[in-house]
Amino acid sequence: MADSKLIILRGLSGSGKSSIARELQKRSKQDTIIVEQDYFRNTLLQEKGDARKASAEMLEQTVLIGLKYGYNVVLEGILNIKHYKELFGKIFSAHPQNNFIYFLDVDIDETIKRHKVRTKSAEFDENEMRSWAASATPAGYEYEIIHNNMTSIEATTQQILLDTSL
Repeated sequence: MADSKLIILRGLSGSGKSSIARELQKRSKQDTIIVEQDYFRNTLLQEKGDARKASAEMLEQTVLIGLKYGYNVVLEGILNIKHYKELFGKIFSAHPQNNFIYFLDVDIDETIKRHKVRTKSAEFDENEMRSWAASATPAGYEYEIIHNNMTSIEATTQQILLDTSL
């Protein structure tokens, strides 16, 4: 578990998290898994009941199991720091080294433009995306790296591969 790497990709919907996660998995020289916040919260739990708490616990367990068995883990989602800081604390306590956090600070208008050409564009609209914008903020960790929309998905992927030696 100590050698496994945790890469957290945070940002608005349409900021490039999923695309970067897939590229990291594809290009990694080591076994790498992707853990998607949306899958747990929207697909498994369908936003029913206490989906936020349940998905946070599922994310924590999935990430830690992946790390335990020697996988590198890419955790991606909006992961609102107000709701997920406790999750990060638990994961970092169990896995104190080789943790990397990236915040994709892409302008809301750019994410809406990108969203319109995505396959899941019918799942939510511009108004919902705008309502989420305030919750997508940097986490405040000293080792968090912020990329803005001036950085391409390819350049961001390359930088993460260099940073993490993935």
